[in-house]
Amino acid sequence: EALARGDLEEARRRAFLFAPVEEPASPNAKPKPTQKLSNPHLRSRARVYLAMGNLEAAYKDAEQAYLAANSKAGWLSMRTEELEETAALKAAILIALEQEELQK
Repeated sequence: EALARGDLEEARRRAFLFAPVEEPASPNAKPKPTQKLSNPHLRSRARVYLAMGNLEAAYKDAEQAYLAANSKAGWLSMRTEELEETAALKAAILIALEQEELQK
């Protein structure tokens, strides 16, 4: 909703609140268990990254969400709404990545 209103800062705040980015641990720190993020949160964070122009991070999140949705859908035996939404987001990010590459 915040992205639709054009409020990138609010969208970023909310996306990273519910899907925080993992901080690299110091070499001496004990490894922490990684937090499993839900697909809606990953998709939201991917959309925010896309709006920010961080296409690599957007694609990474979209790919992770797509693989989880695809696994849940039975590897294409069912085309769920979640899988369709995630596939469309991933495709949009790939198009943006290709356009960025062409501009270089």
